[in-house]
Amino acid sequence: MSGEDRFRIAVGVDGSAESQIALEWAVTEARLRHGQVRAVTAWEYPPQTAGMEAMIWDPQSSSRPREKCRRPP
Repeated sequence: MSGEDRFRIAVGVDGSAESQIALEWAVTEARLRHGQVRAVTAWEYPPQTAGMEAMIWDPQSSSRPREKCRRPP
């Protein structure tokens, strides 16, 4: 390998015991081969939950303009 080309290992880390073992292996392997490790993780925001009051629409407390809340004649 030339000085510009480096051996790279990408490893996913999610906090589990298995991912910890994978990260340790990747670091050891990269040290042996004089490479680099890229640890990758991802997350998503948990869904929001609401009680029953969030399912009821009250037109009096709505922020929409009153004209849109009126029923047609």
